[in-house]
Amino acid sequence: MSLRTVMLVGCLLLMSTVALAGEQIELEQVAVEITNRSILANVLKVNLSDPRVGVRVALGEDRVGGTEDLLHFAQRHGAVAAINGTFFNAYVEGSIKDPVGTVITGGELVYRGNTGTVFGITRDKRVRMEPVRFKIIGATDGSYKWPRNWYAYWINRTATSANHAGIYTPARGPRMGVAGGVSVIVQGGTVTGIDSGEQPIPEDGYVINFQGSEASLGERFAIGTTVEYRVTFADDKPLAGFWAEVAEALGVGPKLVTGGEISFSTESAKAEGFTEAKILSSSYGRSALGITAAGELLLVTTGAVTVAELAQLMQSLGAVEAMNMDGGASSGLVYQGKYITEPGRPISNALLIFVN
Repeated sequence: MSLRTVMLVGCLLLMSTVALAGEQIELEQVAVEITNRSILANVLKVNLSDPRVGVRVALGEDRVGGTEDLLHFAQRHGAVAAINGTFFNAYVEGSIKDPVGTVITGGELVYRGNTGTVFGITRDKRVRMEPVRFKIIGATDGSYKWPRNWYAYWINRTATSANHAGIYTPARGPRMGVAGGVSVIVQGGTVTGIDSGEQPIPEDGYVINFQGSEASLGERFAIGTTVEYRVTFADDKPLAGFWAEVAEALGVGPKLVTGGEISFSTESAKAEGFTEAKILSSSYGRSALGITAAGELLLVTTGAVTVAELAQLMQSLGAVEAMNMDGGASSGLVYQGKYITEPGRPISNALLIFVN
């Protein structure tokens, strides 16, 4: 491991560097002088242009709502590196701890969030970080128009209000984890059962659950009814272009750097839906993702900093686009089978890096 000194954007950085053979991934341990103090950061620089490099979103215990040790995530999937993903309900009781942000894995939307910035990557490794929002609309007997249409607010989310419309797919696990309401069981695109509350999720289908004021939507289904749904943009426009081709995505945020300039502010964070001091002003251990002008993916963890300081750090590291990830006790980074930053708890989801 060699030590070198460089200048980036007026900040002094001391970096010790380790690289894999072929330089697909490079680890840098960095000290950056920002606002009259030094910030230590661990930086994994991933060469996305290398065809041997792959990126994947993984779920704790392979299900939405499950949790898992970050090092175990990497080891179980054979990943070279891993960083923690989106926020999740870490403090709720029970075994189901839902994510908060959008999650796409294997090209499937497995959890819909409605705040923050979404990191998305296509199978050919094009990357964006945008505040994209999605919507779920459904049809019965081939019709997306009234009175045969239906909708869902959520995918694989525990009901948190009296009025609920949600879809539960095999990504949730064998069961919904939901009590009450009307549950419509769909297998192979056809309704095979209508019951109440908790139901097993078929491997070749899903369960739709309607509660409270949405329970009347259950009247649009009968045994034998054909059912389908699709994901659109929140403004009802069909998915097209980049977001129609995304294979993996995590909704976290707020956005830190846009077009090479710091874009984080209290106002911008609030516009993304963040209102808590832990994002707006407090210092915590942090994780972040960045993209350089050369198209490299940066996986970064730090000690206690504010999100404003994290934005300065990511810009100094050469990120032209950057976003905050879950932090505090969730912040973690794994490289070559070892912790670089060890989280203080099991986490809900992770971004994994592979070298084939």
